[in-house]
Amino acid sequence: MKTLVAVVGAGNFGLKHAAALRAAGAEPVLVPARRDRVVELRAQGWEAEPSLALARARGARRCVIATDTGRHAADAALALRLGMDALIEKPIAADTAQARLIAAAARAARRKAYTAYVLRFDASLLAFRRLLPRLGAVHGIDSQCRAYLPDWPGRDWRRSYRARAAEGGALRDLSHEVDCALWLFGAPKSVFSVMTRGRLGIASDESADLLWRAPNGATVSVGVDYLTRPARRALSVRGERGTLEWNGIASTVTLRPARGRARTWIFPCDPMARLTAQDRAFLRGGRGLATLAEGARVVTLIDSARRSSKTERAEKVRA
Repeated sequence: MKTLVAVVGAGNFGLKHAAALRAAGAEPVLVPARRDRVVELRAQGWEAEPSLALARARGARRCVIATDTGRHAADAALALRLGMDALIEKPIAADTAQARLIAAAARAARRKAYTAYVLRFDASLLAFRRLLPRLGAVHGIDSQCRAYLPDWPGRDWRRSYRARAAEGGALRDLSHEVDCALWLFGAPKSVFSVMTRGRLGIASDESADLLWRAPNGATVSVGVDYLTRPARRALSVRGERGTLEWNGIASTVTLRPARGRARTWIFPCDPMARLTAQDRAFLRGGRGLATLAEGARVVTLIDSARRSSKTERAEKVRA
């Protein structure tokens, strides 16, 4: 008998998780935000229930939270109270206070919660991580994810959570880049940022550029925006023995040593494969997943960056 996994949210992310869970050998039970979609989803061949409690009653002991960011805290807390482990789409919450609510619910229920930073399962980025020691002491890190929001597929971007100041914006939406920097190089004590909006006419931030010092003293810059054409996703690390570059769109890794020729590795670009790998890890106990604490760390840094943009000075990253 297949393992049942509840998926809260049946939009773009929810349906992708449902497909990935099936590929991983589980059976998803979709719980849409609108109950009137249950019949439609069942007609499409999905298991679906109008409430998370009903999915739990059918035997689901794990839950993926794939609703809008502003709902993550309430949806995750409910899943945890029902006795389910939870995998929460990034960012885990709209702010630090909501992230703390999830942590409190997990402690009270004695259940586990994880953050869905799927790039941790990207073959090219994992290869990049393995090659980092070849650089020796690192002194500079540059990470970027830039794309033009109106070009993105899916529902009208002007009416999506991305456009809302309280839960959207480029920095929250593209927080993979923040997570990768923290995962690979550690968390800073403070951050300086410049955030802007106004070109697209939405209430949330359209661009964010962050600067901080890593625990080893290296300078880290992270830039994300909804404004750039063509799209760009890249990570470059400079060290005493050369430079290492990751192209997240082409799925390549290039090592440029101080002496000798550069070498480039090319990997399959397969977003569904990495999502399936992530969801399979959730089914098998969570190895390799971003923890709840790591997801909360990203949200806390984002909150500090938002304060910095307002005060125009570096702000402490509060624990």
